[in-house]
Amino acid sequence: MSYKEKLNASQASAHNQNIATKILRDLSTLRSTIDENTSNARRWIWELVQNAKDVSQAEGVKIRVAKSSSNEFIFSHNGKPFKADNIRFLIEQISTKDQEKEDETGKRKTTGKFGTGFLTTHLLSERVTVHGVLKDKTLPYKRFEVMLDRSGYSNREIIESVEKSRAVLNEVDHLPNFEAYDASKYNTQFIYPLLDDVAERVYSEGLNDLKSNIGYTLALNDEIKEVAFGSKGRIYKLEKTTPLSDIGQVITVKKEYYEGDAKELHYAILSENFTSIIIPIEVEKGSIRILPIEDNVPSLFCQFPLLGSDSFRFPAVINNPNFNPTEPRDGIHLTTPARVNPSSEQNKEYISEAIGLFQKLVRLAINDEWKNLHLLAKVETSNEYQNWLNQNYYESKVVGEVRRIIMRKSILTSSVGHLIPLFDKKDLPYALIPTIPNYKIRDEAWNIGISLFGDRLPKLDHVPFWSKYAWDICGKFNLATLCNFIEKSQRIEELQGALGHKDAISWLNLFYKLLEKDEYNYDKLINKYQLFPNQNGYFIKMQEIQLEDDTINELFKDILRELGSDVRKNLINNAIEFNFEEVNSINEPKVTRMINVLALEKANDREQSKNYRTAFNLILKFFRDDEKEARVKFPSLHQIKYLLYDEEEMIENVEKIEKLNDLLQEFDLADISEIKSILSKMAVQKTNTEKLLPITSEILSSLGVTNIEEWREAMQDQNLADMFDHSSVPTADMFVKAATYIERAKTAIFEHLKELQDYDLSEADFTADTILGGVKKNSSAIDIVCRPAYKDEVIVYYQAERDVLDYQDSELWVDTNKEVKRISLGHILKSAQIHKFPI
Repeated sequence: MSYKEKLNASQASAHNQNIATKILRDLSTLRSTIDENTSNARRWIWELVQNAKDVSQAEGVKIRVAKSSSNEFIFSHNGKPFKADNIRFLIEQISTKDQEKEDETGKRKTTGKFGTGFLTTHLLSERVTVHGVLKDKTLPYKRFEVMLDRSGYSNREIIESVEKSRAVLNEVDHLPNFEAYDASKYNTQFIYPLLDDVAERVYSEGLNDLKSNIGYTLALNDEIKEVAFGSKGRIYKLEKTTPLSDIGQVITVKKEYYEGDAKELHYAILSENFTSIIIPIEVEKGSIRILPIEDNVPSLFCQFPLLGSDSFRFPAVINNPNFNPTEPRDGIHLTTPARVNPSSEQNKEYISEAIGLFQKLVRLAINDEWKNLHLLAKVETSNEYQNWLNQNYYESKVVGEVRRIIMRKSILTSSVGHLIPLFDKKDLPYALIPTIPNYKIRDEAWNIGISLFGDRLPKLDHVPFWSKYAWDICGKFNLATLCNFIEKSQRIEELQGALGHKDAISWLNLFYKLLEKDEYNYDKLINKYQLFPNQNGYFIKMQEIQLEDDTINELFKDILRELGSDVRKNLINNAIEFNFEEVNSINEPKVTRMINVLALEKANDREQSKNYRTAFNLILKFFRDDEKEARVKFPSLHQIKYLLYDEEEMIENVEKIEKLNDLLQEFDLADISEIKSILSKMAVQKTNTEKLLPITSEILSSLGVTNIEEWREAMQDQNLADMFDHSSVPTADMFVKAATYIERAKTAIFEHLKELQDYDLSEADFTADTILGGVKKNSSAIDIVCRPAYKDEVIVYYQAERDVLDYQDSELWVDTNKEVKRISLGHILKSAQIHKFPI
């Protein structure tokens, strides 16, 4: 053998050794990390899909994934045939990827195939059968079948398997030409036998990942026309593309089922250069609703999902075919090394383009009133270390920029249905985000809090989202928020004003029950804030509270207050329901002792006693009302009660008594009770006079009366006549104006009903002056009584109207000059304060 021959042989041997070494090295990593590295268990399917996309025909490529009856996974596509180089690279595991190869627009032509990534498919099976067609220029089509065996654990075993595969292909020239080649058929197949539980698990994870991401993949790769799951399973097809405003597109992917049913998946996509952002949407009757991006859909795509890039979260999927991904395709280089890395800097430029597109997307979604705008805030920092991602860059240039874009935009739907911003125009927190870790306590707090902060809290079903994605400087809502509001209210009247129709005491009792459930914060909150209303209506702290043993006479509390010792300021409101522990209490005997001491002290100082006149008068009143009880409760004070009287007041009282006696003698009255009787009768007469109605045009129209004859007829009804002040009579002008009012009301009510969907007035006509017949409501015939109510009242007099309203299918409508509205039975009961009536 010559030296040349030896060198050539050595070169071939070295080449084989290099192939085997690389395959074994990569296989060893895959075998060792199959349980820890979940990305590889998902990546394999995308390597096959990428390879199919890279050999798409002019009209695109169709893909089919299936599991055979013999438990084999079969990946098929109808892409271009293999070339000789493709086969060799496939056997020798050499990547054909050339990152510098771009088309005329600057877009990279291929994603790369048959390299390290393709080895991940051997997680399914280390022996793979490839069926395909071989075709090179000037050479005929040849069908082939070759086994790729990666089951070896030594270089020698790998080299032998590679040589065996080469030998099979070296015989391809002797195979018959494939004259029946049909480019539309699934001519390429990769067959993986699933031999153990690991293979089954890897298969399931990969297929699930394909199903979650296939819509995005079809939307971003127009070379892939269809992906079918089995011969009788679902099929995903790129259906159509429609314009989205003037800055984007809606791409529709059709999901067809074997049974014939179909569903459309829609994606909104905005692009600049080769950078795109894409979000799933729902389109219905011209309205767009943003849909959530599933958790196993990564935010980064390089035409296909970059699995493992989960630590990079963005409210939309970002795609650029020119991204520079890591070798395991689990992210893109976004580092800030001391020496500039062109790949990383290029990736950052693409991310900046994506953020610009996101800003346009937010503006479009808000202007066009899309639903679920809150999903545009789905971005968060990550504590997971990734060697391809600089955390400072990510937090400032990605998360920070997204939050800057959305912070003042009205994307949060409040509990009352309004869209509100997270921050106001001064960058102060506006929306209040529930931050209580315990979701049960959080939801109860929300239910209590909406009475105070309804337009600042998110709607309940959005609370979990905002609790996760709001950031530190956003407004927070928790139990401390409620405590702080109560304390700042100072008085229960202020709290009641904020609560509106909800009873403040009932609300507080619910709040206290909720506080007790938060074992972690309970002690801190109840001891820090003024949360409990005293008997004067002011909120006080737990440390200031005294409880009432039994019930203390309210008069005694009043006396103590006037004596300068207000016991109510420490006594808790009796309606409060709270488990007070280790709290001081006070009873009535203690209160009476305090009154005894303080009253004696003040009364003995005649100059000072003038300042406590009110207290003394209350004590004296109690002595007069209950002499026996007074001697028991205030024995010392009762003995010297003369000290409680004011001399000037006594003289004034004597004068009043003398005048009263003179009055009784002058009018020959026996006692003061007769004076009371006379005054009561006078008050009743005055009240009855004040209740009489004046006769005006508005009153006449509310009666439905338009002329003097109708008025005289109406006054024959004594009950009706008793309602009016007859010191005046209606004039002709009043009747004219009343008729005008009635006609105006009839017209307003008729026009209003025509606008209502439930009412059909096509056959309607007035059967009486104020009765509209021929109306259909929800296809059922009804009669409507039409009345003006320009004085906010209606007097139903005519028997015809009463008969109509007595009928089940009838309604009373009024025009108040401000609005047209239907008067319900409930409205009549409440406004007239009717609590009972005969049946």
